[in-house]
Amino acid sequence: MPVYHQGYETYQGERLPLWWRWVPLWREEIAPFLNSRLFLFFMALAILPWALVAISQVLLHFKVMANVPVFDEKVAAFLLANPWQDFMMAFLSIWVGSGLVARDRRDKTIEVFLGRALSPVQYLWAKAFSLAGFFLLFTLLPVWLMVLLHVGITGDFFYFIQHFRILWGSLLYTVVGVGGLVLFVLALSSLSSSPRLTGLLLIGILFFGTTAGTLFGALGNNPWASMFGILLELSVLASHCLGADEMFKVSFSHSMIYFAVLTAASLGLLWWNFSRKRLLR
Repeated sequence: MPVYHQGYETYQGERLPLWWRWVPLWREEIAPFLNSRLFLFFMALAILPWALVAISQVLLHFKVMANVPVFDEKVAAFLLANPWQDFMMAFLSIWVGSGLVARDRRDKTIEVFLGRALSPVQYLWAKAFSLAGFFLLFTLLPVWLMVLLHVGITGDFFYFIQHFRILWGSLLYTVVGVGGLVLFVLALSSLSSSPRLTGLLLIGILFFGTTAGTLFGALGNNPWASMFGILLELSVLASHCLGADEMFKVSFSHSMIYFAVLTAASLGLLWWNFSRKRLLR
């Protein structure tokens, strides 16, 4: 019997709330990475320094190891601002972020997502959280877990008061710095329908920008050279947020202005692309 002779039936499936409809798109975005053993291996490498510090703290408490610094603001700043952390953030930005929007533009699936199912804000939120969720695994989350671990093994609840800056400093760093990087990657991915081209642009900006900033800073002894590299500015912001100002000579206001401008430019570019529906052409 033809379909049009069977009549219509009420849809009995699950209806997600309007504000929760981005979750299926987010799950679809991260599923290929979670099923990749190579990707999980690199994520384990990103978390490895935090795991080693956690093990050393436990061994220090039980007096198995000596001369290990207690986890404080300086240790947290070092873990967030070391070159290995910068490399892993750049690596994930390229691997995950290069195809966030560009892949949908190439496959023409963005027309389906933005047709009726999702608003542009929900679509962008799902894409941004796909990258930000991986960043949280080796930025904000391990810092807070380290604090809970220290309080749990020592029973020193005054640690929260004495080192409260670790909590709010890491949160500020994540919102301002990591959030600015995610928006920048998302805006860059929305410019092209080629994930490869977006990946090459990210390689040039993240790696060569960091190299140029380090080189110009060393040759000219000018701390403002860090503005050439987003990763350098992330390290500067982490050191200021956690009170390790001696690690870099750039002021805190400089870092905040840098990421404010970066965030505003990224949001402006996303608004221009999606409000005019340029991506649908």
